[in-house]
Amino acid sequence: MGATRGNILRLVISDGMRLTAAGMLVGAIGGVGCSYVLKSALFGVAAIDPIAFFAVLALLTGAAILACLVPAWRAVRIAPVEALRYE
Repeated sequence: MGATRGNILRLVISDGMRLTAAGMLVGAIGGVGCSYVLKSALFGVAAIDPIAFFAVLALLTGAAILACLVPAWRAVRIAPVEALRYE
């Protein structure tokens, strides 16, 4: 009650991006570990390709922001009284 649309958008998107950041950290660590395993199995493959890692992280960040915008937009459009009525 009393939150502006900007506050609601910020809350929903920041919660989603916090989860996304944790998942990306775990995924990046796992990706680096897997890349060292693949390097030993494949000929001529670099262990770490920073451009590929950053490109994937940027792509996933963009997808996560878009995925967070849908529920944030729905949360902004609903009246607070209607939201409380369902709880």
